Amino acid sequence: FDLSDVGDWLHNRLGVTPAEGPLESVELPPWARNPQDLILKMRGALESEYVSQHLHLWIDLIFGCKQNGAAALEARNLFHPVCYA
Repeated sequence: FDLSDVGDWLHNRLGVTPAEGPLESVELPPWARNPQDLILKMRGALESEYVSQHLHLWIDLIFGCKQNGAAALEARNLFHPVCYA
């Protein structure tokens, strides 16, 4: 992954406007100094031992039994339909 060209994907260019109003570009969290810092910190977190030990729970949310229905509701795994566009 080329860190020199990181910021481009943070800008909304979907051309989709949900009923709630236009989608804004991504705003960096206060702990990220810039897009490169965000990527490095997120990469470190994703490669951590904690994530390795809990990855199966994320898989259930995204691809498994908590993807939809009552299990998704109970897990608060609900997203606006535009997220799936």
